[in-house]
Amino acid sequence: MSGKDRSAEFQIKETLGQGTAGKAELCKKKDDGTWWVLKVIEGEIQAGSHKKSLNEGSIAEVAILAKLRHPNIIRYEDSWVQDTTLMILMEYADGGTLEDKWKTHCKSHQNIKEELVMKWAGQLLSAANYFHNINVLHRDIKLANIMMTKQDDIKLVDFGLARILDTQSFVAKTACGTPYYISPELCKGDPYDNKADIWALGCVIYELFALQRPFSGPNLSAVVNKIMRAEPDMKPFAHVSNDGKELVLAMLAKDHKQRPSAGQCLQQPYMLKYDPSPSDTAVISPISAGAGGAFQSTPCDLVDHKEASFPGSDNPPKQGGAPKGASPKVGDQKDEGGCCLVM
Repeated sequence: MSGKDRSAEFQIKETLGQGTAGKAELCKKKDDGTWWVLKVIEGEIQAGSHKKSLNEGSIAEVAILAKLRHPNIIRYEDSWVQDTTLMILMEYADGGTLEDKWKTHCKSHQNIKEELVMKWAGQLLSAANYFHNINVLHRDIKLANIMMTKQDDIKLVDFGLARILDTQSFVAKTACGTPYYISPELCKGDPYDNKADIWALGCVIYELFALQRPFSGPNLSAVVNKIMRAEPDMKPFAHVSNDGKELVLAMLAKDHKQRPSAGQCLQQPYMLKYDPSPSDTAVISPISAGAGGAFQSTPCDLVDHKEASFPGSDNPPKQGGAPKGASPKVGDQKDEGGCCLVM
């Protein structure tokens, strides 16, 4: 956080989305015409002799965002406090959300080509491997939190529920996330680790292939019951290769110890056939080189490989910005900025 109020440098053009944590504004930098997203979070700060504090989850998000430098993660540029409002300046992606694209295909009943799904899967797994490598869980991976560029590259956003793991156990105990993507161990109230993110990624890849959710129901209890007991319907996978099916089923293993890590997924021969590299023009806005360090691509698995198994071994750019609105979260007992599922 620079501390310098830079609000005057930008012209707000439109509100891209608004949720309980704040709103996201599309803005244009006055001196060079570049487009950015400004996340605006209302809160309290230190004011004179009176101690006031911004939402702890928001401060934690800034700390996490400032660390992350990966081509498939929306990049943090700066943050500052204006009066009692936290402002977070982030990279702008100009292609809408992956959920928007998924809904379009659902309406037209037109399958997404396997090559494109696997490009996106590779980019997501590469991002997950990176932040798991620095001991960060995302905890809210879903279609709505995946932005697109016009080059069909993807960028993961919204680390508002993220948790930095600073112990050797790599275990978090707060159940957070969106109902459709919550893993069985979270449903049971068990401790969880990076394999919960792998489950959510498996749900996303399933949705892209099947054009439906792997586990759905009329209410929360029905969704949770299916997550814990039912197997995903593979009939919509008739157009998908056996390797693609096996990848999804491995990521959706009920036992978290049986799920492969992001690094293991990326090393499968099936995945190696697809080039997940983003195009050279994927980054729309310039980023300061000094913030957060360089991207590291060293493969890393946080979980013992022997525990996991893998089958088969002044018009702005259109449709960009932050996810629209806030998805409902599980439960009503709040903790550490998220929501708890109490079973």
